[in-house]
Parts: sequence; structure tokens; C-alpha cells
Amino acid sequence: LFIIMGGYLINSFYDFEKDMINQPGKTYFGRLISKKSCLNIYVIVNVFGISAATLINKEILVFSLLLIFSLWIYSHKLRKKALLGEISASLLMISFFVGLSVLNWRIDLTLFLFVTYIFSIDLTREIIKKMISLKGDLIVGEKSIPIIFGIKRSKYIIFSLMLFSLFAILFLLPTIINKPFSYYFILAFIMILTSIYLLHYSKTSNQYKRLNNMYKSLIGLAILSIVLY
Repeated sequence: LFIIMGGYLINSFYDFEKDMINQPGKTYFGRLISKKSCLNIYVIVNVFGISAATLINKEILVFSLLLIFSLWIYSHKLRKKALLGEISASLLMISFFVGLSVLNWRIDLTLFLFVTYIFSIDLTREIIKKMISLKGDLIVGEKSIPIIFGIKRSKYIIFSLMLFSLFAILFLLPTIINKPFSYYFILAFIMILTSIYLLHYSKTSNQYKRLNNMYKSLIGLAILSIVLY
């Protein structure tokens, strides 16, 4: 939790200029908190995160240190690069789930399929987010999939990822069909089908924001559903 907080803080720090263009009303730097305070809080939450990791075991401590460094590299360098930025963000997302397998020394087909599914829906959301922030990316000179491939081709990429995530669910369901864990994936299957329909008609920033919110819910519910497994 602390490391995730730190990741969001440092990402917001480096995204300041772009956020001021895309969503000035939701950007708190300079109004409620200074950028210096953001960096101080970033250091504090990471210290708490590392301290908690030392109480678990050495493997999680090493994993946490690598994760903090990776989150910083992503925010500072990788997020500015087309395709690499979106893919690295999704790899960082699944790393939290991989951390669970490191803690428990457990890797099986269910976990592999679950991580594959999480990767596909997070990568979908990352591209949708780039569709929303297209104006800001162009102004600050950042590269993204929508800028490189264009809106139409990017929608095809998003559609392909949505289909991939549906197939991941279909492969995963038989292994968990008798567990409460399966309820999430039945709901997710319906939500992704709905998002495919919405994608077809999405043209404005607000319509892409609606898709983004759906995928935020999918990821949040996926994290909560782990307790059902």
C-alpha cells in the first residue's frame, strides 16, 4: 500500500505539466500542496513501505526495493516513450500480484492466467488513458500509442486487447468455477463485452473517460476478489 502510494505520488510529480493542461481542476500542486512537499511525502511513504517489508522476509524486502526503483524509472523515463511506457506501466501493475507468489512461493496455472488477465486489462486502460490525455501529450512532447498509430488504429489495438482479456477469462473460469472467485470473472466478462460496445461509439474525451472508469473498476474489483480465492 505504501509503495503504491509512493508510485502514484512520483508519477503525479512528473506529470504536473501535462495534468495542468488536461485536468487543471484536479491538479493540487501549487494550490493545496507544493511539489517539494510531494517529494517529502514520497520519501516518507517509501520508508514506511521498506520498513514493513523488512518485517516480512528478505525476499519481499528485495522485491520492494526493486519495485520502488522501477516505479521511479517508469515515472522519470519510460512513461514518455510510446508502447514502452504503456507496457512498462502494465508490467508494474502485475508485479504486485507476482509479489504474492514470491511471498508464498506459489506459481500455478490459475495465478499465471490471472496475471495475464490483469496485464491485458491494465494495458487496455493505459492506452485509453493516453486517448484521454492526447492533447497534453502533444503539447509537452510525450509519445504514446495514439500519437504514433493514430486514433483509429489505437481503437483496433484496444479492441484486440479486450478480446484477449475475454479469452483469458474463458481459460481461467474452468479452473475456479467452483470458487466464489469466479463471480468476479463472470461480472468482468459482462463489463468487457459492454466496453467493446462503448468503444465502437467512443469519439470524445468524456466517452473515453467512461471506458477508463469501467476499467478502473475492473482492476479495483480484481484486487478485492483475491480474498475470495
